[in-house]
Amino acid sequence: MIRLLATQLLLLISIVAYSQREDRVLYQQRLVRSIDLRITENENLFGKENKIAEVLLNALREGEITAYTSYSLNDTLSSEELDYRLKHFYSDGSFEYYSLKDLYQMELGEDLVFDTYRSELQFKPVYITLLIPELVSDKGLIEPLATFRWEDCIKIFRKYNVLTYKPVYNGRKINLTEVFVMHAYKSHICKIGKEDEVSYFDQRYANQIDAFLAGKEEEKKIIEIVYKLYNPR
Repeated sequence: MIRLLATQLLLLISIVAYSQREDRVLYQQRLVRSIDLRITENENLFGKENKIAEVLLNALREGEITAYTSYSLNDTLSSEELDYRLKHFYSDGSFEYYSLKDLYQMELGEDLVFDTYRSELQFKPVYITLLIPELVSDKGLIEPLATFRWEDCIKIFRKYNVLTYKPVYNGRKINLTEVFVMHAYKSHICKIGKEDEVSYFDQRYANQIDAFLAGKEEEKKIIEIVYKLYNPR
């Protein structure tokens, strides 16, 4: 009886602490980062054959991880749909499968959170999306291939001890989990806000330069918001 009461008390404390923690989130914003795996810095992490795509797709085929059709993480991606998305169709109806080398572009969705309980700013990864780049797509558009929940990616990276392609930290290789936590990769922010709220910068601006400058301007605004959080008047 005493053990049961103690367990219930601990559960109640955990629920209260969690709700308090949620109330103490003063600022939260979704950032979407575009990562080009062909860049030298990223090749050192993921290799020329895009190790991260190979690891996640192999885990998906083995049933060790769930993939989703979109960033909302609501609808799962079936093996039949994945097989279809991996096909490059030609005008005569024939097709061939995209290679791992073709899948050199991906996105990371993360939440920027200011936690007043700890008075700290945190980047919390939410999902990773493998993309079919515009230059290799048969439609001439950037297409999402598969989206993976970040918590599931961590389990795969750690289970198989997936390390960087080359030593990148103090002369040693590190797990891909740490790569994302440390922001050790090269990227740029391509969208700020949740998927159903705003569009990508390159969708809002016809000119690529204007889209790039708009992204930089939004990054400046975030920096200003963060500064005010740490330096309230």
